[in-house]
Amino acid sequence: MSDSNEPAQGRIPPSATAARLPNHAHADLIHRPVLASPDCMTYPCSQDCCSHGADVWPAERDALLGAGHATAEQFTGPEPDDEGDLLYRTAVGPRGCVFLRPEGRGCGLHFTGLKPEVCRVVPRDYDEGEEMRDDGQLPCLAEWKFG
Repeated sequence: MSDSNEPAQGRIPPSATAARLPNHAHADLIHRPVLASPDCMTYPCSQDCCSHGADVWPAERDALLGAGHATAEQFTGPEPDDEGDLLYRTAVGPRGCVFLRPEGRGCGLHFTGLKPEVCRVVPRDYDEGEEMRDDGQLPCLAEWKFG
């Protein structure tokens, strides 16, 4: 075991993840924490939250490519977001995000340690959850509990 504080190869250090969240997201995460959420592996939905793909930071894309968990064709972009940051987006196939497992439920990246940040923190608060639900992406919103 290494004494180094360096992250494991291909992993994105938690400090870098937190630093990339917009300032308003930090406030939402601190003041409105998620207290409970449904189990995505058993909730009776069509995995609608993954139906449009996900925004991915360049470092996340590079880590997935470098670890052999993705190919360049599985992303579109980069395109600037509303704040001017360049983001890639996961491509969409017949079921939604190309990283959805082909059999059964769930994300194929879940156990890699490289699941994109947005897939781990969304919805950050109830308002964002309502927006997603109104877009047909979060039918389980009533099951979420926020602080």
